Amino acid sequence: MSNIWSFAAGFAAGWVGRSAFGSSRDAVVDLVAFGLQTIEHLKRAAFMETEHLDDVWAEARASVKARRARRAAREAADHPMGSVG
Repeated sequence: MSNIWSFAAGFAAGWVGRSAFGSSRDAVVDLVAFGLQTIEHLKRAAFMETEHLDDVWAEARASVKARRARRAAREAADHPMGSVG
């Protein structure tokens, strides 16, 4: 008799679970859709971070170029006509 009650309880729990959450196919579709949205979000975030890093890289190169130009100008002013002394 306990086997019948166990089966009935399992059957009822399955029925309630399926009616509450829909079919497993719907759950899989929702999960895949969530995954695709997450991937798109990560791609967008990676693109934005790449753009930011490119900007930082360009600013750093410009800064180095400006420092080299200032140093060359200082050296030229300290040693006119290439004379060392």
